[in-house]
Amino acid sequence: MTGDVEVEAVSTYREELQPLFRFSLPSKEMVSTLADKAKFQVWAEQEGFPVPRAVVFTATSDMKLLENLALPVVIKPSDKGDAGQGERPVKAETVEQARSVSAHMLARAKALIVQEWIAGDDIDIYFTLFSCDSQGELICIFSGRKLVCHPPEVGMTAICVSARDVGIELEQITRDFIKRTKYSGLGSLEFKRHRQTGQFIIVEPTIGRTDWQEEIATLCGTNIPLTTYWSEVRREIQPTPGKPEPLAWRSSIVHRLPRGMAPPKTQVWDGYFRLTDPLPGVYYYVIDVFSRKLAKRLLPAAAIDFARKRL
Repeated sequence: MTGDVEVEAVSTYREELQPLFRFSLPSKEMVSTLADKAKFQVWAEQEGFPVPRAVVFTATSDMKLLENLALPVVIKPSDKGDAGQGERPVKAETVEQARSVSAHMLARAKALIVQEWIAGDDIDIYFTLFSCDSQGELICIFSGRKLVCHPPEVGMTAICVSARDVGIELEQITRDFIKRTKYSGLGSLEFKRHRQTGQFIIVEPTIGRTDWQEEIATLCGTNIPLTTYWSEVRREIQPTPGKPEPLAWRSSIVHRLPRGMAPPKTQVWDGYFRLTDPLPGVYYYVIDVFSRKLAKRLLPAAAIDFARKRL
């Protein structure tokens, strides 16, 4: 599974699917809690995990709760599937901007979570990617660091590297998370390191599926999907070879490794193109990207949005 909507569907109908497929997930109740940002905020606060201060909006009348937060804030749909996959978090510097953005999002989403901004840049965002077997035992884990996000500060991973220097600290928090959730299956946690205090704060979890930047772990010798497969079919888990380090993973050729943010001669591996397997890159860069650019020129934005919803 690679999307939250798919995870929700499989979790909801797991009893019907289990005789036909092998998969591991946390309990149905825990999937619901962790997949919803507002529910996760409440759960994390109760369990004592480091999360940003936040409030939840379900109506425009809730915007008075902004008085309880320090600016800037970041605003997100509580349930991504609720607002559409294209709705990205928005950073608001003023109360007026926060109100305007919230009103726009509430027109499509049932609930929003508004979090205090964690001081720092793209390079202060870290993550752990992990997998647990059906008994809740951790079978593999990888710690990484983002160097570039697109769009900056609130977007998806554009370039990332391993984070061996802080891996022990991140893995300790992750292991505690796994224990308290009685976790099983694939997952990840995203953190941001507070620029002033140095504390790692949990931004959000990803539940039951691979993450966007999953390939960085495979490149570094931790093949999480393959290890998960071996565990599900009860095969002995074997070590997987990695590429020579230092290395970085990028989501597209348009992104460049920032100067001074990686060791000299760092190899950058593209998310789509490989000389040994060129067709995915040819399709993406030649056909997919070109067709989207052409559509933007020829079709109004409303028509493109309608087509995406239909697909």
